[in-house]
Amino acid sequence: MKRIFFVLAVAGALLAVVSPEARAQPYRLSVTLNPFSWVLGFYGFEATVPLGRAVELGGQATMFNEDFFETTYDSTVNVTSDRPLYYPFRGGGIIRFFPFEDLTGGFVTGRAMYVEVPGESEGSGTSGEVAVGIDIGYRQLWSAGRGWGWMTHVYAGFDRIVTDNADAPPVLPVLGLRAGLYF
Repeated sequence: MKRIFFVLAVAGALLAVVSPEARAQPYRLSVTLNPFSWVLGFYGFEATVPLGRAVELGGQATMFNEDFFETTYDSTVNVTSDRPLYYPFRGGGIIRFFPFEDLTGGFVTGRAMYVEVPGESEGSGTSGEVAVGIDIGYRQLWSAGRGWGWMTHVYAGFDRIVTDNADAPPVLPVLGLRAGLYF
């Protein structure tokens, strides 16, 4: 059943990319950041390129700065006990599908990520794990001139750790808010 779903998803994405009715892409590259990173200590970056009118491919990275958070808010965060919210680093590739409009509106994202998982105890270090995930979200574009403009998108979903690590929770929540430019 999983293979059939995967084959249908890939076939739908390919049909959207090579559709004879495909209109011109609104941009060639988008770069977005977490707009509140300087306040929260959650740094997020994403860069994507469209593969057609309904699919884009990109990379995504998120980092949590524990020291910044503790200094700014005069509060301690126990990364090992507050899991799965605070992970030092996540990064990897994404593929995003827009079923309704050309690279804007609602979307579904699939991802493969490298995730640093903190150990159970204070003295243990992090381990690198592989996770796959999915999210749903919404994007808005605002044109600022010929060939460039502003964009923002928000999404929520989950990542599932696929490597065998007893310290890693099997499912990690994914929340994102990004704002940036397309050109």
